[in-house]
Amino acid sequence: MHLKSFKHISILVIGVLLILPSSIFGSPEKQAAGYSASVIKVIDGDSIKINHDGQFGIVRLYGIDSPEWKQPYSRKAKLYLQKLILHKDIQVKALYMDKYSRIVALVYFQGNLVNKLLVEKGLAWVHIYYCHMQMCEGWKRLEQHAKTKRIGFWREKNPIPPWVWKRIHKN
Repeated sequence: MHLKSFKHISILVIGVLLILPSSIFGSPEKQAAGYSASVIKVIDGDSIKINHDGQFGIVRLYGIDSPEWKQPYSRKAKLYLQKLILHKDIQVKALYMDKYSRIVALVYFQGNLVNKLLVEKGLAWVHIYYCHMQMCEGWKRLEQHAKTKRIGFWREKNPIPPWVWKRIHKN
């Protein structure tokens, strides 16, 4: 493939990624400001299904990773999220679409940042590969506090971060 062709394909892909979220959930300005949605399903401790004006989407909470299915505390993380936001209205600040076509976002409920609450409760790790915003530094301090106080999965002797657990249990 010629470099010029690759450049055109790259521009096309970037364009689609910028247009796709706005075609589903409004203009880029609206996304930056955030929009209201109702939570219709909690998939796991860091993913939810939402309804925004009759449009459905999967939201992956930015910057965190909750325990994987069959990993200790995965059910507790999901249950906490269900009790907190299932069938309730939330604010979604979409950041980007991931490779699985999920909306990666900051999610707010009653003024509280849900992503941060999960870390604070010891139900999610700050993701070492995907949390790069300034707020992640504060989340890391909350994670350390939860670890020190043995909150949530930090009660376990050696909790394994999900990204490591997935590599170990690839089969």
